[in-house]
Amino acid sequence: MKSHGADGNIEYLKELSKQVSFTLRGNFTYSNNKILHWEQPFQQYGYLSYTGKPYNVSRGFIALGLFRDEQDVKNSPVQFGNVRPGDIKYKDVTGDGRITDDDRVPLSYSPIPRFMYGLGGEFRYKNFSLGILLKGTGKTNFFLNNNGYGYIPFYGGALGNVLSIAGQAGKPLDAGFLFRRSGNRKPQREIPEIVVWG
Repeated sequence: MKSHGADGNIEYLKELSKQVSFTLRGNFTYSNNKILHWEQPFQQYGYLSYTGKPYNVSRGFIALGLFRDEQDVKNSPVQFGNVRPGDIKYKDVTGDGRITDDDRVPLSYSPIPRFMYGLGGEFRYKNFSLGILLKGTGKTNFFLNNNGYGYIPFYGGALGNVLSIAGQAGKPLDAGFLFRRSGNRKPQREIPEIVVWG
């Protein structure tokens, strides 16, 4: 793996009088990496190889939208599972007419930020001081639900605990707000389904 980066900080201090002063601060860190060789079998499609890509890049299927109707399901590449209108429609990247693991592509940045920055300030008056610190990150992505791995029932502790979601005391059983097909309200389903907002 080849890594490179830079970091720095700057500070400005100004005394307005013996009892009043202020300080302004800023910092940044930038890092980047590229896998030079990843031990894996030959990959038929270049995008499946980890070599030449940043470490821990998020990978997955490209969502094209939702299936509109049964005709749309019938005329689309074969998806996995029992597909119905309202389900997510994925792109057939390989063009082989079906969605397989070969259709998983690098989607976005790693959950580890490539860029971090901070801004701060402090105001002092006699023995009183007031400070503020702002922090941010960039060139990173974080996905709700297990950081990109989606919802996996009965796996991943609290994230995958269907029973804790469905059986909260004093609340009606309506996990459908998280797990139903668009326009399909069936909170009593045995297998939760996903909702796509937008």
